[in-house]
Amino acid sequence: MPAMISMYFFSCNKSNDELGTQQPTKDSVAEILSYSINEMNAQITISPLSVNIQFPDTVYDPKNLTASFTLSPGTTATIKGTAQVSNTTKNNYNSYLNYSVQNKSGFVKNWIVSSTNNSYTHNMGLGNFLKQSHSNDCSYNWYFTQAGTGQYWYINCGPTCVTMAMKWADSGFNLLPVDARNYFPTNTGYWGFGTVGEYLNEHNFKCSYVQLGNTAEETRDIIKHQLDSGRVAILALTTESIRGYIGTSGDPYADNYYNDHFNHFILAYGYKEVDGEFFFQVNDPWNVSSTHNDGSLKGKNRYYRYEDIFKGCMNVENGICVIYKKQ
Repeated sequence: MPAMISMYFFSCNKSNDELGTQQPTKDSVAEILSYSINEMNAQITISPLSVNIQFPDTVYDPKNLTASFTLSPGTTATIKGTAQVSNTTKNNYNSYLNYSVQNKSGFVKNWIVSSTNNSYTHNMGLGNFLKQSHSNDCSYNWYFTQAGTGQYWYINCGPTCVTMAMKWADSGFNLLPVDARNYFPTNTGYWGFGTVGEYLNEHNFKCSYVQLGNTAEETRDIIKHQLDSGRVAILALTTESIRGYIGTSGDPYADNYYNDHFNHFILAYGYKEVDGEFFFQVNDPWNVSSTHNDGSLKGKNRYYRYEDIFKGCMNVENGICVIYKKQ
């Protein structure tokens, strides 16, 4: 019997030790419960640790705006050490805001508030606030890749771009880039603007050669004017001038998508200005197997910055071939 009593007391002592070492559960509730922008009809989406704001498309520069928000009871919020007070504190919504929400227990959750004025430019890698946009795209497919265009496929950017331009100008045009290459059987090299213009004229497509500017801004405005007038433009440039993408998009449409460096033709047909950056919308025919997550080719509907376009064109021929729609 004494042995049994001894074991009983030993069991009780062990249980008490375990209870003595347990720590109380820390309160981990530190939430943003609601969020709105004062005097602004913005769409707000709240998900775990993030708040996404979509401003109206007329908002380009959301500075000095005041938010109305509610937090979990007993919590406070700061941004970089500055206290955030609902209906009082002003912030710049051009960039991400990192709210540190702290409860009475000292537990902190970091919430990211992101902003845009549209539903797509951020995911495309262009930025958040779209200021202006124009595109001469068609409702039908007129993109061609130079891959698979015959023996000279690797230098068939010229025949491919001119075929794209002709398909854009006339939906009923049914020749292919290989047909353009074969039209001049003795010309087995890299096409120039002379050959591009000759092929267009031979098939009765209206085109003209336009000289570009001596600065990036002059070149941007010259190309933009042609696009605003409802035309498309074939450009010759060096691909090394097009920068590689650096950003957070997992599937960017901005900047270069290959590392090869060579002289190259591309076709410009639109533009977008986002977050102060001006991009030309282009079809790049250099596309062997590069695809987006949805399976579309990366050379189609690409966006290159105007400064890079200027540098690339200056390195080859500072001019463009402009193509008009068929009447």
